[in-house]
Amino acid sequence: MNTTIAGSFSGLVNVNFVSSGVGTTGAADLSVGSQAVNLSGRVYTPAVAQVNTTVVDFGIVHRGDAVATRGVSVTNAAAAAAPNDELRGSIGSASVPFSATGALAGVAAQATDATSFQVGLNTGSAGVFNGSATASFASHDSEMSDLALGSTLITLKGQVNNFAEASLVKTGGSGTLSKVGNTYTLDFGTLALGGADLSGTLGVFNSAVGPADLLRGSFDTTGVGPSFLLNGFGSFAGLMAGSSQGGFGITFDSATLGTFEDIIVLHSFGSNASGFDAALADTTLVLRGDVLTAAIPEPGTYMLMIGGLLLVFVHRRKSGRAAA
Repeated sequence: MNTTIAGSFSGLVNVNFVSSGVGTTGAADLSVGSQAVNLSGRVYTPAVAQVNTTVVDFGIVHRGDAVATRGVSVTNAAAAAAPNDELRGSIGSASVPFSATGALAGVAAQATDATSFQVGLNTGSAGVFNGSATASFASHDSEMSDLALGSTLITLKGQVNNFAEASLVKTGGSGTLSKVGNTYTLDFGTLALGGADLSGTLGVFNSAVGPADLLRGSFDTTGVGPSFLLNGFGSFAGLMAGSSQGGFGITFDSATLGTFEDIIVLHSFGSNASGFDAALADTTLVLRGDVLTAAIPEPGTYMLMIGGLLLVFVHRRKSGRAAA
């Protein structure tokens, strides 16, 4: 049977019988009739696997995000020439942190299945990931064993970012910087009225572990009075994970008597190349310090003063007796 054309075929072939005396009686050949033989057969058109989605790129997402799975589109590209095999297949062997599941139940010739094969991305850890999954195929019909059609590698890509994190760091000068939650305090301590001013310098740090979003922000300084002089508190942008921008200067002025506590609010934002751009929690910076009329002597200073006065008193008494 010729298998170059698909189809269901039937036909007849005649078998003619002869009685021959060759080698025996030597009698001439004698036709003794014929018989028809019925012929039938089917030639199936095998399925052809065509993977339409050879690369799945999840783009940039965040650690902990619930990322929807993506479908891998597959077509049975065989010509519709009945009888046709169906296309069957499975997908798996995805590299971490990707996943791949699903099976093709039977895709007819010239039909497409874009949902049975699903690939996913686990966002439990930040990183830039490149991997693959393997799709295997077979040509199937009800009368013959499945015909293996080989496999195709699906390329998988994705980047899982940490959110940007705004932190303040002391980069020089006076003052003690402390932190509770999202509130920082820069304490200049106590100054004498009219004494030397104290100055300190801060920086903004994107403390997220990479890969992470870029950090940008601006300062609201409306809560700062005249006792704290600010320098360089402009907006900033494009801070990558682990990078910082400094030059935010603060001077505590000793010209006015009192206890001072003023507030600066940092409004920060995170963004990345996927189009994500959102506000982060505000960061509060409290500036504080005291200006007193004079420096408070240490206890040891009082003892020295008392001792000195006693010496003067004793010396004067002795001098008075000697004169008498």
